[in-house]
Amino acid sequence: MSRICSGIEARRQKAVCPYKGLVARQIPRRFYEIPYIGAGAIDRQLEIRERELAEVRQRLVMLAEEADHMKRISSVLHRAAASIRKRCEENECSCRT
Repeated sequence: MSRICSGIEARRQKAVCPYKGLVARQIPRRFYEIPYIGAGAIDRQLEIRERELAEVRQRLVMLAEEADHMKRISSVLHRAAASIRKRCEENECSCRT
């Protein structure tokens, strides 16, 4: 009797778990956000690309401002290092720069 029950149980497990390891999940929005078919598909694609271009340009402006700020900081640090080197040379100290 136990052999019959174990056989039934084994078949039941196989029937319940045919998709072992596979799960249903939501499709990422990027796959269906851009329309490729339909009357307004090209217009919608153009809108999306123009919005992306505007975002990239805005990011570029921000990065250019940040790069300028970094250049100014670098300039200040180089002047400070040169000043320290000069004082060290004048005083003939043993510091290494």
